[in-house]
Amino acid sequence: MENIYFFDCNCSFGKLKTGSGLMSKDKDTIIEIMKKVNIKKAIPTHTSQKFLGAKAGNEILVSEVKNDDFFVPSVTVMPNSSDEFISLEKLDTFVIKNGVKLANMFPKTHGFSPAEWQMGDTYSYLEKKGIPLLISISEVTADEIHSILSNHKSLKVICKGASFTNDMKIMRLMELFENFYLETGTYHTCD
Repeated sequence: MENIYFFDCNCSFGKLKTGSGLMSKDKDTIIEIMKKVNIKKAIPTHTSQKFLGAKAGNEILVSEVKNDDFFVPSVTVMPNSSDEFISLEKLDTFVIKNGVKLANMFPKTHGFSPAEWQMGDTYSYLEKKGIPLLISISEVTADEIHSILSNHKSLKVICKGASFTNDMKIMRLMELFENFYLETGTYHTCD
């Protein structure tokens, strides 16, 4: 097992508001836990990327993982048609400057449509740059994933948060698209 190591793409850290107040997920604690199970690198999201907003959250994440050899920055994307997010030109500068290797999005949480009419330019950008898109099955439907993959044949889409209840949809998407991947760290099976 010493020759095998893992690269985690589904971890997060930061403060999380719960019913009992704020819970802190410290990045150093996350690193310590991951190293115990032979994870050598991780692409995290910061809770602020989801709950504060993409633009501010992206800046917080990169500032916290700067000069860190364990974490590789991700970027949360949103439609660039409002002042809530940055233009594709500024996104490109951010990606290059910070060595971003993965994008994620939270359309339900952030209140936008993942459809081609709203996110197509961003998907094309990610596709051109070879940056995979990580999305949760709780944030998009199987039909929306199908549409993204149909319109962007070389965009790698990684689905997280799935379980056996999603098998019919997930397995069919895997049959149809070679660029569709399943993150299995939180995959629940039927006991």
